Parts: sequence; structure tokens; C-alpha cells
Amino acid sequence: MKNIFLIGLPGSGKSTFGKSLASELDINHIDLDQVIESKEKKSITDIFKAHGETYFREIERKTLQEFLEEPQAEIISCGGGTPCFYDNMSRMNAAGLTIFLDIPVATIVKRVVDNHDRPLLKKKNLEKTIIQLRGERIKYYHQAKLIFDETHTLAEAVEEIQPYLKIQP
Repeated sequence: MKNIFLIGLPGSGKSTFGKSLASELDINHIDLDQVIESKEKKSITDIFKAHGETYFREIERKTLQEFLEEPQAEIISCGGGTPCFYDNMSRMNAAGLTIFLDIPVATIVKRVVDNHDRPLLKKKNLEKTIIQLRGERIKYYHQAKLIFDETHTLAEAVEEIQPYLKIQP
């Protein structure tokens, strides 16, 4: 079985869906941002404040690489920008199954409006910021092998993923 990488905008449900999917498939779930926070002993927001986005993206790339080298299959919920920097997207596609959670902007706004742990969404006009991020990132997200929208149930997702899980790396 290969790794499964969940990608999408901040607030698209990558971590929540990843935990549910991992439970259903009985494999480990990794939240890339949580791993980075643990390694750096700082929140993502504090890393951005102290060191800037370039530093964060480099740490993110290195952390992703560590998981790409591990032999066991895992579900990895990536940060919203993970596929958009360096060669992360092509490496994830080579190492496993990438799934883009394509969730409407209005749904994301409702989910993140009161969340203060998202440094790139701390703008006055949240909806406009999310629309702009989507525009910048969509070309990377569309490189995913599967695209799930908000109508996908967990059971449907598991069924669609099954053929990929039988392919050995």
C-alpha cells in the first residue's frame, strides 16, 4: 500500500477527513503541520512570525521528505501550501495517492472564521483571501490523482481509493 496525501485549502477538512479515513483503513494518520509544530516547539503562526514563510516552507519540505522515505503507508494531511512549493507535488504523486479536497469557498469561510491558527488567513476580508489563495494554488491541487468534493461520503471515498491501495510502491 502507498501513502495517501490529502491536499487542499486551509479549512478544507484535510485533518478531519484524514483521521476518519485512517481509522476506516486501519493505518496511521499524520498531520504535517502538527509534526512541524512539535519539531519546532512553536505554532505555525509563531513560526511564520519569527522566521517568515520561506523558513516554514523549507521545514515543511524537509518534514515531508522524511515521510516520503518511510516504508509504511500512512495518510498524510498536508498543509494548504505544501503541494505549491519546491517539487513537493511531484514527489507526493510519485510516492503515493494524492487527493484534493475541493471544498467551496463559502464552506471554508464558515469553518475558519474564528480560527486564529492560520497565518495566511489573518486578513480583513477572509473570503477574498481564500478566493485569492485558491486562484494561486489550484494548478497544483489539480495535479492530484483524485478530487473529492464536499458531497463525497467516507464510504464513497474508501471505495474510490481501494484500487490505488492495491498498487505496491
